[in-house]
Amino acid sequence: MRSKGIINVIELAIVIVTLFVSFSVFFPGTSYRNKWDDAYGMLKARDAVLALERTGKLHEYAFDSTKLGAFLNSLFAGSNVIVWHGVSGGIKEETRIACDCPADVVAWLNGWAGSTVLNERNISIVFCKASIDPADACFASSDALLVWKYKPLQPYDTTLTDYVSKGGGVIELMNFTAAAQVNGDSVQQKIFSLNWVSLEKDTGNTCEFARAPRSTSDIIYEPYKYFHHIPITLKIASFGQTIAGCQYNPPGNGTIVLNSSSYEFDTCSPTSAWFDTNGTGGRDTLVNERAAMSIGSPSPNPNIMLNYVNGVSSISVSFNYSYVFENFLGYTEPPGTPNPRKIVHMEPADGISDRVLVRAVLSAQTKYPAVILNKYGSGRVAWTQEPGKKNYGDDEKALLMSLLLWAANKEPSTAGTDISSFRAGYMTSYINVKNYDMFEIYKLNIGIGYPV
Repeated sequence: MRSKGIINVIELAIVIVTLFVSFSVFFPGTSYRNKWDDAYGMLKARDAVLALERTGKLHEYAFDSTKLGAFLNSLFAGSNVIVWHGVSGGIKEETRIACDCPADVVAWLNGWAGSTVLNERNISIVFCKASIDPADACFASSDALLVWKYKPLQPYDTTLTDYVSKGGGVIELMNFTAAAQVNGDSVQQKIFSLNWVSLEKDTGNTCEFARAPRSTSDIIYEPYKYFHHIPITLKIASFGQTIAGCQYNPPGNGTIVLNSSSYEFDTCSPTSAWFDTNGTGGRDTLVNERAAMSIGSPSPNPNIMLNYVNGVSSISVSFNYSYVFENFLGYTEPPGTPNPRKIVHMEPADGISDRVLVRAVLSAQTKYPAVILNKYGSGRVAWTQEPGKKNYGDDEKALLMSLLLWAANKEPSTAGTDISSFRAGYMTSYINVKNYDMFEIYKLNIGIGYPV
């Protein structure tokens, strides 16, 4: 009897389980999931962008990751929302350049190109010493590579091909002296698309921009625009003598070097500076911010613009469209060499002369490329001659800076967040335009995600 009772209990349990299973199959439970979290995330991201735009902080915060991060974190304090952000299309807040060059050259580059002001925001160009090796931390994290002085690049074909295919840029400053250095190097042929023609006696005096861009899609459009609009910062070397009527007394005294000639300037007030425009050593022209002047040029057309006076310690200037360089394509061989002043004749290997940004003028009929651009994969590359670092004028520094910023990868990076671990995420983008020093279009991306 006792065992029979146990069997009845087991049978009852089986029946109950069977009923539960049957009900779950034939009468499934209905659950409702609203999308409030999704809508909340999208609305908050849009509200953040609109708040920045309507308070006039959008441009400032877009390129200042610290301020933008603090602002977004304050909006979502106490929630489980994770926020990330980035800017695409515009020149980065910090552009990292890997330099395959000696340590003293890296220090020199950081000394003059480390920071400047563009469209009322600070931008920095940070150079680090690197080798062309994916295992090199500087090279792997860089936006562009600067190759200083001639070296065969064919051994790095695979590395450089991969680098530019991911959006990295390469600027090479190379003094080619033989055809094999160019026409026999796979990187020079494939990535830079260069053709070495000849090495000749230098009879040139000037370098000029080959032409004006025809459209925004023209390969020379951005570097041409960058040179003429992005200011280069000139630091003072000392404090000068008191100048009557100046707010800064003593004023900061510095030098601008154009076409191997030096011209002094003195910071006078937060919005003005005195300039020696004819190289005589005397202050002859007081210039206000946003005004143009002619320095060291026989032409009455202004060739320099004073963009900013950065306190007493520095100024920022840019170059107008009439600017002409001295001949930086030619170079001098060691003493005793027949015809020691040489010039290399290079051409685009594909015959597309539109890729020439700057050319050296030997005569009215003879003009050789001095800067040749190319696009390969997702990357941008350029070749120009290798002048000694001490021979760089401020005009040539501005040209090099414009090439580096043109070539640099401008894709955004998320700020300190692993977005791959989110169960859901939403991105809000806002396209903005700034046109103070230069017409600049960029996209601010703000993302909101929910952790798994």
